[in-house]
Amino acid sequence: MRKKLLTGLCIALCLFTAACGAADLPSDQDGSGGVQDDGSEAEQSAFRLEMTEDVYPLTIAEIPYTIINETGETRKVVLVPLLEREEDGEWRSVDCTGIFCGTPDYVDEKLNSVLSTDFYPDLSAGNYRLTFQTEDWPDGESISDEFALK
Repeated sequence: MRKKLLTGLCIALCLFTAACGAADLPSDQDGSGGVQDDGSEAEQSAFRLEMTEDVYPLTIAEIPYTIINETGETRKVVLVPLLEREEDGEWRSVDCTGIFCGTPDYVDEKLNSVLSTDFYPDLSAGNYRLTFQTEDWPDGESISDEFALK
């Protein structure tokens, strides 16, 4: 009985804290794609998220991305996506129907994956930003990159 209770509590905690990036994620990136306000290129981070394309078709089923680790050390990333859409110059979270565990994955040099658009029934043409939490969630940094759906 005690084992079932602990299992249930663990599942509830994962669902509560990690679903679709609903928690406030601190962001060390402004989503500028590496361009600073003065127009100069910012130094590329050694641990970063890169979308494989700048523009994807609106009909795409899976949006590919790569997490790159050039730090020389194994890093952790929590693969709970926070997807935001740019509206009137502000980033707003996109409703998500997926449920994610929130257990960190280890990244040695590179991690290739995809974001399923099935989790986001209200996608429309526009500019988007994908963000993942890194290291010691929820107090770690985050990595993000922007893309467009057309």
